[in-house]
Amino acid sequence: MSREIVAPPHMRDLVTGLRYAPAVRIGDELHVSGQVGRDERMAVVAGSLEDHIAAAFDNLGAVVAAAGGSLADVYELTTYHVDIAAQMPVFAAVKQRYFGDPATLPAWTAVGVTALASPDFLVEIAARAHLA
Repeated sequence: MSREIVAPPHMRDLVTGLRYAPAVRIGDELHVSGQVGRDERMAVVAGSLEDHIAAAFDNLGAVVAAAGGSLADVYELTTYHVDIAAQMPVFAAVKQRYFGDPATLPAWTAVGVTALASPDFLVEIAARAHLA
């Protein structure tokens, strides 16, 4: 089975510079690395927790789209939170905007962590998708 690195245009420097794959596609399965609150220039989003979460979901959507899919193809989320208790109400509300259709709700595991790769990151979203 073939293996393909997937990166939307604004993330291609991550592949060449950091040797980081935003996603790997093997057959119909897409494994998406953790997406964080960065903008199209890969700068950390300046704004609220809600802005960080929305940017992470936007990046997740961009990665899945680069593989030819949509968020409706995502069947599993693993989210990492530096302050899970405080973040969960906001996170759940933002997630609802991206996964509002009960027919396409992904399985979801939320994990509290002491830190992410940068102290500026507030949440990280990893995912798996099935692309038909």
